[in-house]
Amino acid sequence: MVTGGDSGVGRAVALSYASEDANVVINFLSETDDALSTLSLQKSIGVKTSAIEGDVRDEPFCKDLVERSEKEMGSLGNGTGFSDRRYM
Repeated sequence: MVTGGDSGVGRAVALSYASEDANVVINFLSETDDALSTLSLQKSIGVKTSAIEGDVRDEPFCKDLVERSEKEMGSLGNGTGFSDRRYM
């Protein structure tokens, strides 16, 4: 799962994971066209992918994002994230 995976650094990370044969869920705030473009690129690589729209500043959404991602992909791999407050 890559938050902000529709564009910029997040998109680069999502595509890098896909190029390593990882199935990827991307999260995006509201940039549907960017998200669809990223999905198309990932699918062309041949991995399973999906996009979930929502705001990661909203804790209930974050819980839903994880649950939906696990349901769609079967499990989530280990990774490292960061925020302006701490490593997660």
